[in-house]
Amino acid sequence: MPTISIIIAAYNAAAFIDRAIQSALNQSVLPHEIIVVNDASTDHTATVLDAIAAEHSRVKVHHLATNGGPSAARNKGLQVASGEWVAVLDADDAIAETFVATVTEAITTHQPDIVATNFYWFDVARNTHLEKGLNQTENATTVSKYQFVNGARPYSQEADYGLLKPVFRLTLLREHNLQYSTTIRHGEDFMLLAQVLFFDARFVVLNAPLYLYTTRDSGLSQTIPNYPKMAQDTLGLLALPSVKNDQKLIALLKLRAKSLRRLNAQILFNRHIGRRELGTIGHHLLRDGEYRQYAFKYAAKKLLRR
Repeated sequence: MPTISIIIAAYNAAAFIDRAIQSALNQSVLPHEIIVVNDASTDHTATVLDAIAAEHSRVKVHHLATNGGPSAARNKGLQVASGEWVAVLDADDAIAETFVATVTEAITTHQPDIVATNFYWFDVARNTHLEKGLNQTENATTVSKYQFVNGARPYSQEADYGLLKPVFRLTLLREHNLQYSTTIRHGEDFMLLAQVLFFDARFVVLNAPLYLYTTRDSGLSQTIPNYPKMAQDTLGLLALPSVKNDQKLIALLKLRAKSLRRLNAQILFNRHIGRRELGTIGHHLLRDGEYRQYAFKYAAKKLLRR
């Protein structure tokens, strides 16, 4: 059977890290190992992790001396992993008890390079599953690099593909010397997964919603999305040799960057209009085309309603 290492990056996660680790320990088929990397937390995350590791030999804890962000912590996990496959689990999320068994079966059946399961949005406060992230109906769908980039953006027809948590064949990452970019603290999964797919890796997405994605309003997440930076990082991929002569891929990457800037403009405008910050609105109208476009649409809707 394929062996799977689960990597969890943890920063100031003392209050909730146990949920993620226990979900990995409670698998119907146990993972090869659970690697938890403490990213120089300033709370008592280190103490909590050491106590769990002392009780469960399958849990292996590594403490970073300085904070490097989720990418640096995951890279440490990739370096020390001894399984054939590596699965990414966020510290504030969880996986269903059949996650490892289902992924293992998919690896054997479909022979992919990357696997991801569908996910549920999960309300921690109410301990409730909300809607599924993806609408696909096939048990397993092969997703091309074009389909992935097209779906990994705001304003697509379903949840952002960039939210999918990948399970990578570790030798593929090591063959191409690929890891998470340490300059990225949000959207890092998209960036690494995209670069792996640009080598024409085979990516299979399972319909079963076995990843429990904690809703952002839970207050557990430590990350504040920087959408302009994500757009900039996306455009940085245009310089890759595997991209620069592929006009279809270039167009899709530009569309993703534009969608991220549009989302940022929408969030900013709604915040500014709610606070009646007219001077700030005027400033952005002069300098930001996406902001200006959204503001005009907002004004047009108001006029139509009147």
